[in-house]
Amino acid sequence: MLETLKLILEIGDTSQDVLLNFYISKATKAIQSYCLLDSLPSLDLDEAVISLAAVYYQKRGSNAVSYQMEGARAANLIDGIPQDIKDLLSSYRKVRSI
Repeated sequence: MLETLKLILEIGDTSQDVLLNFYISKATKAIQSYCLLDSLPSLDLDEAVISLAAVYYQKRGSNAVSYQMEGARAANLIDGIPQDIKDLLSSYRKVRSI
C-alpha cells in the first residue's frame, strides 16, 4: 500500500515513509470503525485505505476543521471520511444492533 500511496501523492523518495505508514494505519482503523469490522478483508478495501490515507496526508496541518478563514481567503476542508470513500465501504459496513 505504501508504494501505491507514494505514486498517488507523487512522492519519489523515502523521506515521508514513516508519516505515510502512520496515515495508512490511521485510515485502516477509521475504516474498521466505520464498517464495524474487527479486521479488513485482505485486498478488498486497499483502495479505500489508500484513498483515505491520501486525504489525511493532504489535509495535514488543517486539524480537521471544516472551514478555515485566512485573511480574505476562506476554504472548506474535509472532515471525516469523504462520501466517495464511504460509497466504496457501503457493501462492507455492518449494521449495529441494539
